[in-house]
Order: sequence, then C-alpha cells, then structure tokens
Amino acid sequence: MNFIDDLVSPQWRGTYTLFKKELFRFWRVAFQTVASPVLTSLLYLLIFSHVLENHVQVYKDVPYKAFLIPGLIMMSLLQNAFANSSSSLVQ
Repeated sequence: MNFIDDLVSPQWRGTYTLFKKELFRFWRVAFQTVASPVLTSLLYLLIFSHVLENHVQVYKDVPYKAFLIPGLIMMSLLQNAFANSSSSLVQ
C-alpha cells in the first residue's frame, strides 16, 4: 500500500480502488476514448456537410452545419459513455 491508500477510510476503500482501476484503464485506452470519437465526428461532419448541405434545409436561416455539429457532439458523448461503462462491467 502507499500513503494515499493509508489515508482512505475503510468504508471508502472499495470506491477508491474502483476509481483507481478505472483511471488506469482510461489511460491505457486514452486514444480510443478521446481521439477516436473526435476523428469520427470530424469525418461525419466533412462527409455529411459536403454531401447534404445543398440538399437539406433544416430550418429557415439555419445552416446545415449548425444543425449537424451539436448532434455529432452528443452522439460521440453518448457512445463513449456507453462504451466506457460497458467495458468496465466486462473487465
């Protein structure tokens, strides 16, 4: 054990251990957790905005990119939230 482990009270030791395990897992797959969703969203943005921008009118005076970007951000956040929590259950 180290100094921080000694400071954690016994009733919080399990929570602290789980937190430490998840933090190490996050650093092992940091590229998959951070860079991959950013690159995927950028590819979706480039493809869909280039192909559909002139063909789809979402709302009057609202550009298609302004409609698409928040949806791509939420899609990435929700996919990562599910993937990270489910990988914690499997491991």
